[in-house]
Amino acid sequence: MTIASQIKRKVFIGRQSALGTIADTGDGKTYNYRDGGISGGLTKEAYESNTIRTDQQRPNATHGTRSVVKTIDQEFQIGGHTEILEGALRNTFSAAATTGALTTIGINGSTRTISRASGSFITDGFKVGDIVRATGFAASANNNKNYRLATVDAL
Repeated sequence: MTIASQIKRKVFIGRQSALGTIADTGDGKTYNYRDGGISGGLTKEAYESNTIRTDQQRPNATHGTRSVVKTIDQEFQIGGHTEILEGALRNTFSAAATTGALTTIGINGSTRTISRASGSFITDGFKVGDIVRATGFAASANNNKNYRLATVDAL
């Protein structure tokens, strides 16, 4: 049996309030990681010039920007990587508008369609790729199932 290494480390990722500021620890999330799955560290760029001075010497290299490059080996968790994906996509996730309870909705399991008698799914904010959950159907095989919208039209 192996002994866990890096056991006292905690991976915490938070959102910066502005570029260059340290993230507020109250706004982030602690992430799980695999044993030995953290590597990397602080790096500093160095800039060198090819200029030759009048004394026939080259100028010294200068320090550039510092950055932290970390690799975290972890398993993907459902709903567990929202902040990371928001950062990569440069936008926040938000819940789409819902229509609430629709008494005129019908689900056809064989054709895999959801339809309504009046109103508009488009006006209500439904888009292709959205996940909808059908609930509240009495004794229906289509009850409490998630559906990904492939196409959307008004009815």
